[in-house]
Amino acid sequence: MHLIWEMRNYDYMALNLALRGKNLGGANIRYNPVHNEFLVNTYRPVSDFLPELEKLFRTRKIRYIHGYPSAVYNFVVELEKCCPREEVAAFLTPIRGVLLHSEYPYPYMKEKFREWKLPCISWYGHSEMCILAFDRDFDNRYRPLATYGYAEVEEHRLLGTSFHNFDMPLIRYDTGDLVDPLETTPNGVCTAFAVAAGRSGDFVTDRSGKEIPLTSLIFGRHHRAFEVAEHIQIHQERPGEAVIYLVKSGETIPEPEKLFDLSALDISFEVEQRQVPILTKSGKLKLKV
Repeated sequence: MHLIWEMRNYDYMALNLALRGKNLGGANIRYNPVHNEFLVNTYRPVSDFLPELEKLFRTRKIRYIHGYPSAVYNFVVELEKCCPREEVAAFLTPIRGVLLHSEYPYPYMKEKFREWKLPCISWYGHSEMCILAFDRDFDNRYRPLATYGYAEVEEHRLLGTSFHNFDMPLIRYDTGDLVDPLETTPNGVCTAFAVAAGRSGDFVTDRSGKEIPLTSLIFGRHHRAFEVAEHIQIHQERPGEAVIYLVKSGETIPEPEKLFDLSALDISFEVEQRQVPILTKSGKLKLKV
C-alpha cells in the first residue's frame, strides 16, 4: 500500500485525515496512533463540529486525506456549504495527496476533486486479496501489481489468482467486477484495465428482461440532476420498474423527475428525494441499493 501511496509523495510521518465509516460514538474527531491519523465522524455533518475541525487544521499539519471517495466528496461539499470559498481553500490547499479506497470514484466525485486541485490516487482491491491495482493518473487506468496476484480478463470479467493465501488459495477467482482490458501480454496476463460497470449486478432490468448497466444509464447520459444533487442512487425490485433516489440536503426540489434523461427506456421510473444517502453497515456508498 505504501508503494501506491508514495506515488502521491506519501510520508508516513505526516498526519492523515481519515474519512471512513468508523463509528466514533459521541466523538467528532479522534486520533488513531496506529496509523498516525485523525478519524472524522462521517455520520455527523461538518457544520456541527466546524470549530473543532478548524482548530485541528490550525494546530496540526494535516497533509493527506485517506478515505472512501464518497466520504471525501461529502466532506468537501459540506465544507463548501458552511464556509466561504477562501476558508475551504485554507483547508484543502495544504493537502499533498488524497488516498481513495474501497469504492469506485464516480465522475461527479472526480470533477469535485479536480475543481479543488486535489492530487488523488485510487486503487482497486477486494477482500479475497487476489488483485491489487492502482490508478496513478486518476483516469480509470488500473495497473495490477504482478507481485500481489495474477490478473486476467475473460469476457470482460476480472479474474484473479492469489499468490499469498496458502490456507485457501483462489485460482482464477471471478471477482464479479466488469472491466475493459487496456493492456494484455501475449500469454493473457492483464497489465491494465478500466472499470467498466462496477459489480456485475450493477444494472437495472427493463420489461423485456434486458439488463442496462447503471454506469451507462446514470453517467452516460446528461442528467441535470448532477447540477444540484449530492448523490444519486437507484433501487429495483421488479423488471421494468425502478426508483431513483436524488440525495440533496436542505430544500426540496420541485419535480425532480425533470432533471433526468430517461428517454427510450422500457422502464417506469419514480424519483424520490432523500436528505442523506443510503450507506452500507461499514459506511460505504453504493450506486445500486
